[in-house]
Amino acid sequence: MESQQTTPSLVPLAVGGGPSLPRGDPGHSLPEGDPGLYLAQGDPDAPGTTSADCVQSLQRIEGLLAGRMNNLFRPYGLSTATFNVILVLSRAGGSLSPCDIGEQLSVTRGTVTGLLDSLERQRLVRRTPHPKDRRMLTIELTDEGRNILDRLMPEHLQGMCELLACLSESEKKAFAGVLAKLQDHLHASGSPTAAQH
Repeated sequence: MESQQTTPSLVPLAVGGGPSLPRGDPGHSLPEGDPGLYLAQGDPDAPGTTSADCVQSLQRIEGLLAGRMNNLFRPYGLSTATFNVILVLSRAGGSLSPCDIGEQLSVTRGTVTGLLDSLERQRLVRRTPHPKDRRMLTIELTDEGRNILDRLMPEHLQGMCELLACLSESEKKAFAGVLAKLQDHLHASGSPTAAQH
């Protein structure tokens, strides 16, 4: 049975002030005092309220998506995290180093190791020595890993379409653009889950 792995999630927003409050636009600073007080009092015009609403919505959506995705993957013996590893390897069209996988998924080396251990026990991936540096490993999908992905993808794609059925095509494109911009910003500002070399 696969060990329980979780996908990285957003850090909960502290609504009592403190270092976990969003910094927001560098040109716009929060007033003196406890900035969490403005959020806790529910003032919709308080500085940072819109940012807090966005972050909290992303957190709720992440939880809802993770639950639905895990329900889809569970019958295949996968979690969202292990599925993502298989998908990254499939898209690469060959082998990748554990570091490359971690960078693409924005997870630590330790997390990648745990995911690969689980997938290797299921015979969905294999670790092989790097052809030029025996101290390094490369990871590749096995035939069984490719087969499970082939069986799963149609259902996964249908599920994603159903999840976003409430949005028009233009809304999906705009939403994807906003999410990409936010992801780029988080990567540029130094994501704490970035893979360590």
